[in-house]
Amino acid sequence: MRNQNPQQKRVKNLSLISEGKNLEDVPSPKLEDVKDKEKPLINILLSYFKNIKFPTRNPSKDKSRKNVIIEEATDDIENVVIDAFAIGKVRAYNRKELANSVNNKKFPDMLLLLDRLIKLHNPRFTYTTIQINKGVQTTYHRDKGNIGLSYCIGLGDFVGGGVIVRFADGVEKLYDNHNKWLYYDGHSLEHASNKVKKGLRYAVIYFTHF
Repeated sequence: MRNQNPQQKRVKNLSLISEGKNLEDVPSPKLEDVKDKEKPLINILLSYFKNIKFPTRNPSKDKSRKNVIIEEATDDIENVVIDAFAIGKVRAYNRKELANSVNNKKFPDMLLLLDRLIKLHNPRFTYTTIQINKGVQTTYHRDKGNIGLSYCIGLGDFVGGGVIVRFADGVEKLYDNHNKWLYYDGHSLEHASNKVKKGLRYAVIYFTHF
């Protein structure tokens, strides 16, 4: 994984105290430009996203994303269905170790392209899992099952969006990651997706399960 810049601004994450952990410094999120060599792959991936049938999930029933969906978005929160899936390694509820996602066999070409994309952007970055969300809006949450830093990019033709990060002092900052990479600690920092005003956003998140 890429070494942190010693001059990068750091913030105190006071929320770690409530989790029974020692206070620690957390690197501030940063945006990174997409490289020219990444753009053809992104266009191919967008074509995949637009033409596949996304697996659907009910976060309230399978508890997979219950802590992140927007409760204000509907009066019938128990029946909310989202278009989202993970590929790579996933947490199997009946096993201690990570297992291959069933979606690896459904979308093998996509998995290879996504792996190629992140290697083009940052060859030193390591991950176990890739989450792909279609039109999903989230409320403030932390990625409790993650460890280390993650990459998130918003793809597609849309207006608005981005990721809002809430720091320990209560300050909120919007990171516009439309066609940009957001490099951040989603486990330690509260974050939410900013509302898309028009169009459809595909969010791709690379992270490591522990």
